[in-house]
Amino acid sequence: MLFKYPLQKHYLSLSIVLMFVWSCTNIVSDVENLFDPQDPDYIAPSTGIFSGPLDGDILDTNEVTFTFRHSNSQYWPDSSNTLTRLPHEILYSFRVDNNSWSTWSSGDDILKKDLSFWTYDSTTGLHTVTITNLEDKHYTVEFRSQYPTNITERNWPRIGFDINGEGGTKLFISPSHTYIDSGNTFFVYTRLNDVVDFMGTHIELTYSTEDLKLENYFLEDDSTDFLLQSIGYIISFIKSDTLTGNFTMDLGLAGGNVTGVTGSGTLIRFKFSHRGPIRDSMIELNEMCTVRDIYNNSVLQRVQSGIVTVW
Repeated sequence: MLFKYPLQKHYLSLSIVLMFVWSCTNIVSDVENLFDPQDPDYIAPSTGIFSGPLDGDILDTNEVTFTFRHSNSQYWPDSSNTLTRLPHEILYSFRVDNNSWSTWSSGDDILKKDLSFWTYDSTTGLHTVTITNLEDKHYTVEFRSQYPTNITERNWPRIGFDINGEGGTKLFISPSHTYIDSGNTFFVYTRLNDVVDFMGTHIELTYSTEDLKLENYFLEDDSTDFLLQSIGYIISFIKSDTLTGNFTMDLGLAGGNVTGVTGSGTLIRFKFSHRGPIRDSMIELNEMCTVRDIYNNSVLQRVQSGIVTVW
């Protein structure tokens, strides 16, 4: 009997500690279980687009911005519950025109990476992605999500829209914004759009040799078809310096009684490989580029360089 009360005291203290541990475990478990299909409140990954172009839009800009997060508010930040880290842990990925998917990135990852094109607001749980340097064409952009439990969204949103910018003769890099995996090989093209009575062009292109290596280049098949609308023949002079990252080409039509070419077409295909750090890099058409018609008039109105984004 001498130990009755001290033992009761210890049992009472132990019970309180166990109840506290169970209570804390239960709270954390509730949060984590929302990523578990066995949880009664579980909702499958579902990305909601909250702003940006709508499917079928026609836009007169070369830049678009999307904001997105989980479509269900249960997975949004909750200021009344500081333990809720759900929105910061959900991973997202996006791609443009069936190219490579971006690396999976959570809100926490984005805050650490400090990317120029992707930001995250921890107070709202909204991700913001800006896609720049768009050319005049149809685009499809897709966004998908994944839980830390490796459960991936099945029917993610796909937004298709058209860019229809200013008219006029344009010399540009296509795709104007390329997305690649680090270390990969990829192709870009120089294109000429909406030219009238084309006779010749001078192209000067530069790129960073720290980031990119030019593997090879050649006139595209359809450039021959495009240019040979004329009765003349094609002449070209090319100089490529892979040590400094400079490429120069003079291309024109020659022959007696030559007619100009009207329309749009691809001129050159370049094969690059990535070999530098993970960062954006430029493939730049400089101000010395020209396009001339059969009367030797300069008809070039717009030049658009290319951006390469490496995941």
